Amino acid sequence: MDAVRHPCARLAWEASLTTSLELTTSLTTSLRLVDHCSSSMTELVHASPGLRGNCRWRCLSLLFMALPVWATLEEGTILLNWKGQMSNGGNLTNWAGLSDPCGRNSSWFQVSCDSAGYVQWIDLGNSGLSGPLVPELGQLSHLEFLSVYNNSFNGEIPQELGDLTALNVLDLSANQFSGLIPASLSKLTNLENLNLKSNKFLGSFPVSLMQLYNVSELNLDSNYISGALNVTRILILTDAAASLHGQSIGIVSLMNNSVTDVDYQPDDLLNTRTVFKLQGNPYCNASVQSYDDGRRCFCLQNCSITTPQQGTILYNWKKTLSNNDKLINWNDMADPCASNPWFHVLCNTDGYVQRIDLGSSNLSGPLVPELGLLSKLETLTLYNNSFNGFIPEALGNLSALTFLDLSDNDLSGSIPDSFDKLTNLTFLKLSNNNLSNFYLDSLMGLPKLTDLQIQSNNFSGILNYTHWRYTIQGAKYEWFGIYSTLVNNSITDVTYQSNDLLSSRVVGLEGNPYCAGSPDLYDNGRRFFCAPMTVSITSTHGKRLAIIIGTVSSALTLVLAISLVAMFKLRAKRIFRKLEVEYRQKFAEFEVNPEPFLYNDLRLATHDFNESTKLGQGSFGTVYKGTLSTGNQVAIKKLKPITAPHGIEVDDFLNEVVFITKMKHRNLVDLKGYCMRGKERMLVYEYIENMDVEQSLLLGKNKEAMTWPVRFNICLGVAQGLHYLHAYAQPRVIHRDIKASNILLNINYAPKIADFGLALLFPDEKTHISTATVAGTRGYLAPEYASYGELSEKADVYSFGVLCLEIVSGRKNIDQTRPADQVYLPSWAWKLEEEKKLKDLVDPSLHLHADEVKQALRVINVALRCLQQIPDRRPSMSFVQTMLQGDLEPNEIVFTPRAMVDSSILEDSSVIEESALLSGPPSESTPSAESTGR
Repeated sequence: MDAVRHPCARLAWEASLTTSLELTTSLTTSLRLVDHCSSSMTELVHASPGLRGNCRWRCLSLLFMALPVWATLEEGTILLNWKGQMSNGGNLTNWAGLSDPCGRNSSWFQVSCDSAGYVQWIDLGNSGLSGPLVPELGQLSHLEFLSVYNNSFNGEIPQELGDLTALNVLDLSANQFSGLIPASLSKLTNLENLNLKSNKFLGSFPVSLMQLYNVSELNLDSNYISGALNVTRILILTDAAASLHGQSIGIVSLMNNSVTDVDYQPDDLLNTRTVFKLQGNPYCNASVQSYDDGRRCFCLQNCSITTPQQGTILYNWKKTLSNNDKLINWNDMADPCASNPWFHVLCNTDGYVQRIDLGSSNLSGPLVPELGLLSKLETLTLYNNSFNGFIPEALGNLSALTFLDLSDNDLSGSIPDSFDKLTNLTFLKLSNNNLSNFYLDSLMGLPKLTDLQIQSNNFSGILNYTHWRYTIQGAKYEWFGIYSTLVNNSITDVTYQSNDLLSSRVVGLEGNPYCAGSPDLYDNGRRFFCAPMTVSITSTHGKRLAIIIGTVSSALTLVLAISLVAMFKLRAKRIFRKLEVEYRQKFAEFEVNPEPFLYNDLRLATHDFNESTKLGQGSFGTVYKGTLSTGNQVAIKKLKPITAPHGIEVDDFLNEVVFITKMKHRNLVDLKGYCMRGKERMLVYEYIENMDVEQSLLLGKNKEAMTWPVRFNICLGVAQGLHYLHAYAQPRVIHRDIKASNILLNINYAPKIADFGLALLFPDEKTHISTATVAGTRGYLAPEYASYGELSEKADVYSFGVLCLEIVSGRKNIDQTRPADQVYLPSWAWKLEEEKKLKDLVDPSLHLHADEVKQALRVINVALRCLQQIPDRRPSMSFVQTMLQGDLEPNEIVFTPRAMVDSSILEDSSVIEESALLSGPPSESTPSAESTGR
């Protein structure tokens, strides 16, 4: 019995290891287990059939558990063999050895894996590589994304790529591929993006590709496609795809090829929903005057787009978007410009779509190329959503476009070259995305562009400032200026001439590697390019703002005088309505569109502002959770009544609405609209799901979700939001009340800074101001602000430092239950720093590995830099953000004990106590509503 028990026990023990993570990351472990299994079966040859069967089953289980290991190692071998056939494969330095590309400790360059351990994503775009695509790539059965754009890959596309049936994106553009396009690609029915432009492909147009019904645009520009294009046959295939699957390829782009003729029937020009772009082909080289209808359709412009076709374009786009409930009346059978206009769509008097406003609509999905067919579109605003993928080249066809805002999304790739055709564009905002490929010359020549914002992307490389400076001679870049929008990218160097530094243009490269290091060591170039951005009030927009402020002040005085003299209720109402109309005009002037909510709608949404819907209360009012008739949830901040005359109330309130609405950043709570009724004022915000940092972490209501990665991302997100308020809001904004209860957490625990009711707007030429009224919360107040009311952005930096210590430690900044030397968190942090025991500050409930401990200590050190007693010693939020990301090491921290307050300035001890931020615990009132904007 013992002789039999031994191998079975060993086999059971080995089988139990199959559930361990080691098995999925080690081929050696897998082979050892299978070898032991085989040995055990040999030892059991004389055992009973039942026992042998049981052990045989365990052996099979081992083999099945080992399969993913062998599979991913085989995928690694495929990639290594591919690398071996590349020139400049040295760029893929960590594609090496017997390592598994999907192992626990693997991080192969630009390779990602799915949860099952299979290669899912290969993105080698713009990597300086050359060589062929190897046929073995067709064995990567789980691959969904393959991009090698802008390299020097060559040879023919292997037929085997047609076996990648899971593929969603295939981008082979801007290489040197040649030969015929394989018909096997038509099997990639999950493909959504196929880009083959700028290669050397030969032969006639591959009609079989029209079976790729999920692809919105088929781009074969700039190849050697030749012969006649059979449009009739192509349309038969697209109609069949549309009938079977509800969609088909919308754009076939063959510009700059060698197409000599087009076969079509006259009805094709009337019924097609597919656009053909053949500019730059021999077929289109005839005289414009001699063009027949076909050439006019295919060569000069797209076939005439009627308003029902506009509806089809928008409806098909809607179907690709998640969370599209707001677009409930976008349907395939309706005209967006008919008597029942579509939500968020405005049309001109001729019945063409002129404006699409979908900012802050919680939408996700791609931008489809068919949008480029909306030839009369003037305004497209899609900011603060989750749109992803590439920006379609087809948007360059929107020749009437004047205003394009795609900021605060997840767009990647490059800025399309076709944007050089947007000659009417005045405003282009692409900030806070993942755009790369630093080729912006096409934007420099746009004659009407006055506002370009591209900060916080992934632009990298060297900026040729001299070239740019001469490229944009005569352009009218106002307000931010072209260069000020390059902050927070990855620019490593700048080439320039000495006379370039005499330019008066606004320049800003803060947050780039080029600007890392101590400002004291900057050469003249870095001083010019890396200096914190300021904006002159002499710009056109600044003058306009100054005029508005002056006009508003005059109007306020006039309204106040009328109210005091007349005191007639009807007169007051008329003034109220007049001001509201005036401000709607101002909303349009400032390119903002806050929604005016009806009081009764908000009353119904909150059950008559019932106590059960109350989220919190603060010094400026109460916040309620409301559910609108559409089902959307909002947070309604009902401000406390103000006794001043109507004119001042309305003017101040609507000014605040303008400023808050313009503040668009992924880490700021978004203002949806406003409500005015008599003296009542309400602000309507987006509703944030996961409470705030105080409730979730410090009060422990959701502490289990507050892992270290979540906490670090909160610190980084708040830093990015504050940097936006300090550097890019117009006018710049000091929050004045950064605290845990004002940091809301969305469904993904991303931070949103709330409560701009306390924000102080100040002119750009002032570095600080003095205020008689100190707003904010004890425990977070900067010394100079608490003592003298001196306010600058460095007060927010101080508060941010306190907040970071709270997040790392998991405790409030004032805790009377702790030992005396730990009651005040900043003091305790300084004490631990002096004792070299900063690890003791880290929340003991966190179980951090070595890298996370290092990151936590970095956050603490950055926080201590923010807590410097002297404001000038505190870093800007731009540097804070850079230090948190690890791109810049915190400078040596000057030790500033709590008791050290300049006695030559502060005379009485009560002021010293207040200035040290430690004058007592905060009031234990209702949770802060100012916190929520909810």
